[in-house]
Amino acid sequence: MGLRCMLTAVVVASTLLLGVQAHIALEFPPPITLNDFMDNARSTTPCGMSTTTASSALWKLQGRDGSSAPYEDPVTDLKSGSHLNVSWLLHYPHQGGHAVTLIRHNNSELVLESTMDRMSYNDGTQRSAMVQLPDEECLDCIIQFRRQALEFSPTYVFHSCARVNLRAETDACNGCSAHGTCNSAGKCECDKMFYGEYCQNKNECEEDGDCGAHGKCFDIGATTP
Repeated sequence: MGLRCMLTAVVVASTLLLGVQAHIALEFPPPITLNDFMDNARSTTPCGMSTTTASSALWKLQGRDGSSAPYEDPVTDLKSGSHLNVSWLLHYPHQGGHAVTLIRHNNSELVLESTMDRMSYNDGTQRSAMVQLPDEECLDCIIQFRRQALEFSPTYVFHSCARVNLRAETDACNGCSAHGTCNSAGKCECDKMFYGEYCQNKNECEEDGDCGAHGKCFDIGATTP
């Protein structure tokens, strides 16, 4: 699914330029809330802070560096050993692959999936990937998503991160991402515009009326989700 509003020719160009605020950002699990252009040219890895303000290559998150941060990041509880459908927002069909990595509290890393080393991989519309979480408890950990942009340079990478806890037992509905209700069968019933196992994905529209007087709702044919 991938429904978006397409505006009439007079206003399309300026509107699309205004809408592209970040090329890549996690959608689920929800990302940390740093106001930064998250790429390896202008922010430090693995999860960013401006290179002009970061005190080290390590990221600053609440509870990780002993200081309080001026923002509150969402923390998603996930079931250890389960499959996780990682989804991301994509405003431009960049060339290259992606990688999903679990970063533990001790900074050790476990790559859950990577297509970045496949020279022929170039699905510019892919917006989700199913990964297998390890069967272990992992509190205050990070899901890091990286996306290549080979059209810029061979080493150019966008990154986005989410705070997660891996637990043996979790809420079956994950709170429906605050965009739905959990029914008696333990399944999410999503609000309008939202879809996915945990209502984690959002369409811009469902019908032409959602696009106002100057647009129509189209399925853009994205590969996923």
